[in-house]
Amino acid sequence: MTTRRMPVFVALAALWALLIVLPAAAQAASPAWRLYALSDTTAARGSTVELHAQLNDVGDAPSDGTQIQMRAALPAGLTAVAAHLFDFHSFTEIPCTVTASEVLCADAAHLDPPSGATQFLKLYLTAEVGSAASAGSRTIVFSAAGGGAAVPVSTVATLDVTEAPPSFGLAAFGFSLPAGPEG
Repeated sequence: MTTRRMPVFVALAALWALLIVLPAAAQAASPAWRLYALSDTTAARGSTVELHAQLNDVGDAPSDGTQIQMRAALPAGLTAVAAHLFDFHSFTEIPCTVTASEVLCADAAHLDPPSGATQFLKLYLTAEVGSAASAGSRTIVFSAAGGGAAVPVSTVATLDVTEAPPSFGLAAFGFSLPAGPEG
């Protein structure tokens, strides 16, 4: 390479490095939520059912201390009776606002990313299945937002309403594994 071309090559290499490094640096670390519905179940008309959802930080930074809101939206035939949020980081119980068809819980919890596996929020919801509810499948929608996470999340749980109480036994079993780098 001639000495005249060397400065041009160095300038192009520096520009290329900046184009690679700057976009990566511009993406600030932030929390990201993963919400699990833990309550696919069966209940008879006129009974009471316990529904649960769990929120974990799977991002690359802890929550920022602002309010984290968890919601549960109940379909027709189900009525929310009581709910609370449990913060497994501070071991505190947070009361929720409960209406017939919706539950709203808010907490300025400190949740750490995956290294803090025991730091999560869990929603405990008690609902009544209406005695006049028709038999069939119902969908409960859980959602979460805030705490510095850029994207809100949601998930669903299925409740099968039956005429008679379900018999004792395992109705379903499921599990999931986080996606690896390949997807």
